[in-house]
Amino acid sequence: MLLKESRMALDTASMGECPTEAAIREINRLLESAAELRATVRSTEAAYRRMRKSLKQGAPISEAMDDAHAGSARLTLTDTLESFELVRH
Repeated sequence: MLLKESRMALDTASMGECPTEAAIREINRLLESAAELRATVRSTEAAYRRMRKSLKQGAPISEAMDDAHAGSARLTLTDTLESFELVRH
């Protein structure tokens, strides 16, 4: 969604909007995306720590991964990274 918004901002800029205003809007989107990425990384770290704790306590790998929702955390992180990369470019 952020990529679509970025393209719309560029289109608006090409239609006569002040380039400075368009640049400020793009920087704001980048900052929002960076904040979302930071929150996702923290959440993923917490999931990985839970998984590590479970493993240290002797839980089977599959159980530790399920309990920590490691698969979901990984997918969310991947999606958030991709979104950030799109906004960044």
